[in-house]
Amino acid sequence: MKKGIALILLAVVLGGGIISANINPFPLFTLQTIMVDSFSTTNPSFFLGSTDPIEWTVVPSRHAAEGFPQTALANAWPQDKYGSDPANAADLMAFAINGSFTQRGDNWLEVRPGRGGNPEPLPLPGRVQALSMWVWGSNFNYQLDAIFLDVEGIEHRVPMGNLRFRGWRNLTAVIPDSIKQLTDDQQTFPLRPELRLSRFIITTDIRERVDEFFIYFSDVTVLTHISLWESFDGFNLTQPETLTAIWGERPQAVAPAPAPTPAPGQPVISVTSPQANPGVGGDNPAFQQLAEVQVSTMADPVFWVPRVSSDFGSLTMRAFPGGPANKPLIAGDDSDPADNRMLGIRVNFNRRGAPELTLRAVRPLAVEGIVRVVSVWVAGRNAPHTLFLQIRDFDGNLRELNMGDLNFTGWRQMSVAIPSSIRQQHRLNNHEAGISIVGFRVRFHLPDTGGAYFIYFDDLRALTDLSPLLDGRTADDPMDNW
Repeated sequence: MKKGIALILLAVVLGGGIISANINPFPLFTLQTIMVDSFSTTNPSFFLGSTDPIEWTVVPSRHAAEGFPQTALANAWPQDKYGSDPANAADLMAFAINGSFTQRGDNWLEVRPGRGGNPEPLPLPGRVQALSMWVWGSNFNYQLDAIFLDVEGIEHRVPMGNLRFRGWRNLTAVIPDSIKQLTDDQQTFPLRPELRLSRFIITTDIRERVDEFFIYFSDVTVLTHISLWESFDGFNLTQPETLTAIWGERPQAVAPAPAPTPAPGQPVISVTSPQANPGVGGDNPAFQQLAEVQVSTMADPVFWVPRVSSDFGSLTMRAFPGGPANKPLIAGDDSDPADNRMLGIRVNFNRRGAPELTLRAVRPLAVEGIVRVVSVWVAGRNAPHTLFLQIRDFDGNLRELNMGDLNFTGWRQMSVAIPSSIRQQHRLNNHEAGISIVGFRVRFHLPDTGGAYFIYFDDLRALTDLSPLLDGRTADDPMDNW
């Protein structure tokens, strides 16, 4: 009897995606890889929230040779991303730079975005976690940095890497938490993170030759956090261009008068948020508000870091088109299933042993609410290796959960329940809740560590309880004033 009850409860938890269809018609948040500029001429990229195409100019420091730098658009692409003969080869373009300086020393090039013939910082969507770009290097000892403007207009220089390599390589700038993307008043409406890309800077080493060099840029993308507050019905009415179209030029807003102070002994009751209407138990907020959210599509290898001990083997990671055929869509997700991509890892073992494969996000992936279940689609190769989920609790402590063995062939959705022993809430403020997903660890079975091993990942999701995020006090909530 107890076993039957346990199976029923497990089915209810794993079926949370069905429950959430009536609870949360819009995703709680999504971590998306968004193309900022592909440099394509047939499908140009535009400034965020406008129809102005993005323009790029290159400004040199002193000692630039006469007639340099030169820029052009080249029909070129990284084969690691598109393959050797993509169907849209004619549309794939790269921003080409031909530079030259008259002498070695403190030389640099600034690659600036702009529009209408004028340089202008480029707004980036959402709360940006990282920015990446494919770069073709000429094996010169040059440094590439990205300059960002935070919400207060302060510049921050984030390194992307050295250009001392041949061919295409994907370079990434991870945005630290010290760069402010939101105002101090988190209740400001509309809540719109603001991070702008000011420019890229290519700095030459003082000992490196600078007589002539070539650099190519392709596919500037961002890994960005789009939250619930940016996904509600009618969010377009918060955009500056929409407000201008409706109201035209508006006078400076005046701060509203403060709310009247209630009489002594009179309870303060605020209206429950419209988004806090639960689908289970009517209007009673005591019931959990389960929602299935997509934490990561796991489609871009730039934002994942694999590691294996070099004593035991080497690895390669790439993105491939495809994914599990029977993967259900999340309610409110209008993405095209045909555009799905998966993350593939190949481990070549040098010898038998007990190595481990770790796959970590470049930054921990935050999940709001009280997380009940975390799941990920995995394509196994019938080897008795074991998959673990690595998370950080609300206090920042690293925890590891066993997701199961990989002794199966083909796609399988592997899941693990988050135990109550892992703290997910603030000790005093119950409205602050959440954990962060760090990544995965594969513990290899020693007798099966020969040759090559393949594993594929797709669609990292979480089933989370939104009730701690509800604001305000309901009329039937007892007052702590006695």
